[in-house]
Amino acid sequence: RVHGQILVTGCPAAPIPFPEDLRRDWVGRAGNAERLKEITAMYTTKPVAAAVMDRIGEEAAKARQVALDETLRICMYESFVQKIVARDLATLIIGGIHDPIFPPDALRFGVAAPFPKARIALLDSNHEVPIEQPREFAALIEAFVAGLQ
Repeated sequence: RVHGQILVTGCPAAPIPFPEDLRRDWVGRAGNAERLKEITAMYTTKPVAAAVMDRIGEEAAKARQVALDETLRICMYESFVQKIVARDLATLIIGGIHDPIFPPDALRFGVAAPFPKARIALLDSNHEVPIEQPREFAALIEAFVAGLQ
């Protein structure tokens, strides 16, 4: 019943070599909306409305420290490549050309690798594609969904 999937600034299914001090810094910000907003701001290239950034910080601050820590640990140390079952799904991977976390080559060779039908769309943004280029982002999604029918 699933006809396709969209991965936004997609995370590879293999471990990501984030520095341990970066993980500790991010986890140490849990519950603090202002400090969590700083992380989002570090990964934007284009201006983002203050109200949008405030909302991101508020929502991120709701995550418990243990949940944030375990999520990052899983990303850093676990692989789920062998557990991917829907490899033949139409897949759209949306990323930013200025993204230092998952740059275009990481999307091509890490994220897209398990999906032979993957198409990568790169926008002129950083890691926070949906808030940096919301119209272009929405247009990519609409076109992808329309192509599935």
